Amino acid sequence: NCIPTFRKNCIPTFRNAGFVQPSPVQLLALPPGKLGFDLIVQSKSGTGKTAVYVVTALEMIKSAAPGLQCLVVAPTREIAVQGATVAMQLGSAIPGLKVAAFIGGISLAEDKVKARSCQLGVGTPGRLKQLITEGFLATETVRLVVLDEADKLLEPAFLQDTTDILNLMPRSKQVVALSATYPDQLASIAERFMRSPQHI
Repeated sequence: NCIPTFRKNCIPTFRNAGFVQPSPVQLLALPPGKLGFDLIVQSKSGTGKTAVYVVTALEMIKSAAPGLQCLVVAPTREIAVQGATVAMQLGSAIPGLKVAAFIGGISLAEDKVKARSCQLGVGTPGRLKQLITEGFLATETVRLVVLDEADKLLEPAFLQDTTDILNLMPRSKQVVALSATYPDQLASIAERFMRSPQHI
């Protein structure tokens, strides 16, 4: 059981959120994720992939350290907000943890303020790329990059922004891609931006 090995002060938080034992994909993906391996996690919607990257991120983040440590790229506002919400729920017992969602439809001025102190950021490709390229979201402290719904992020509408964001990340980082399918584009992104990823 992976979940009791998570930070001890978070166990009640997990139970309150309805996590009693890991789903099959969580059972397989959490141990290598927590060890820092690059992962391609392929599983249908509703099987617990969000918790895989949230737990991996929360284990890795040093809440006392400033700066963005985990960046999650999501294809839609709804998926980004869902990811940020799960991270805030499961990370609520970690003192000082700062989670933020960066999406279109929210004022850019508000996002610029959040970007200064955020440790775990979840956002859509267009808004993230804008904040990074304009210098409001610093990436030099990023240690984990997550592509949530990676198959959608690699469709023509998002591919350029997603690739640009990956190119702006530090060379030394963990990359986790979560996807319902395994398209050719994901294989080529894996080859370019990941180090011997485990396919789960």
